[in-house]
Parts: sequence; structure tokens; C-alpha cells
Amino acid sequence: MRFKTRLRMGRISALLRVVQALQKVDRRCILHLTPQEDDQARIILFPTALSSVAAYAGLPKSYWFDGYRIESQSGNNIGMEVDLQNMDRALKSAAGGDEVVIKLAKKGVPVLTFDIRTALGPIVQDIPVSIVSSTRLEECREVEIATLPGVVLPSLANLCSVVERLKSLGNHASIKTVIGERSSFSIEASSDAANLSASYEGLEVDPSSST
Repeated sequence: MRFKTRLRMGRISALLRVVQALQKVDRRCILHLTPQEDDQARIILFPTALSSVAAYAGLPKSYWFDGYRIESQSGNNIGMEVDLQNMDRALKSAAGGDEVVIKLAKKGVPVLTFDIRTALGPIVQDIPVSIVSSTRLEECREVEIATLPGVVLPSLANLCSVVERLKSLGNHASIKTVIGERSSFSIEASSDAANLSASYEGLEVDPSSST
């Protein structure tokens, strides 16, 4: 079982943002390293006893990596469970480097090694991982969902500002999307004392979605 690649230096900050976003959902993920002919590697958050949320992030290899090489007895697929906080730390260290090589190694236990070359010398960060069986990896494949019409939402900063205000009423909110001649999106939170909602009218229908 072998894996080695170079992480494109201009992509490190973007990958760090992906990892930090996933950390808000769960602490651990499954990293699916796919065969060379597959276009994407994948980061998967699979529902557990503590969380019912599933999330999938596709990583186009030509965008993120150089010299991607992989070999395994499972059709050149390798799955590993990784602590996202450890990945966060490794990427922050990598951001200060001139070159970053990522490889799978065994140092008593399996580790994902970040070999970071800097002007002051090499830095090595080892992330302990648990290798996932091919059966388990198959169970974690992304669920196919029928494409439905959608709307183009307001900016993320705008939505975050609204959600922060709604949080004062509780930890849950309801959302509603209406698609038609005048499409809208609304979000509402309520408590015993008050009800608060925000609505965005006249939104564009997502041109990439199907009806």
C-alpha cells in the first residue's frame, strides 16, 4: 500500500478552509484516495452515533496535486480515517513552506506524513490514521440525490449575519424556498416569547439545476 503526492503550494489556504468548514460538522473524516485515473480524491463525513450529518468534498487532483501516485490491493483505492484537527495543524505548518510532499508511511502505526521543505530546513508532521477496509469505504460512497430546482442565495456573509441574530431565540430554525415567477428564500426561528423571520424575495433560479 503506497501513496505519495505533492500538494500545490497555491492551494494550501483553500484546502485549509475546506478542512476548517468540515470541522464545524464533525471531528473526524474519511479520506478516500482514489486510483490515478479517477479525477477526484474525496473527503467524507459519514453519519455516526453522535452525528446524523453526511458531507462529501471532492478534490480534483489536477487542481490540488502534482505527481499523484497510489498503489493498493483494493483496486488502487486507499481509505483512511483522519482527525481533522491534526490535518488543520499540518496544513497551517505547510503554508509556510516552499514544497510539501504528502505520503502514507508506517511508523509503528500508519501515518499520513507531510514533508515540508522550508528555507530554514525540513519540517515533518505525521498524522496518525486508521486504514479503512474496502467494505467500509464502499459504504461511505456519496448518496445519489435527484437534482431539484434551486435558487441563487444571497451572500454567505449576509446569511451568517441573519443566522447570528436568530440564534438568540434558540438552536433550531426552519427554512423555506419558493420557486416560481418570484422565487424566495426564508428562514425562521421561534421561542415561547417571540418569533423572528427573514425573507429574501425575487431570487434567481439556479440555471444549473433541472426541473
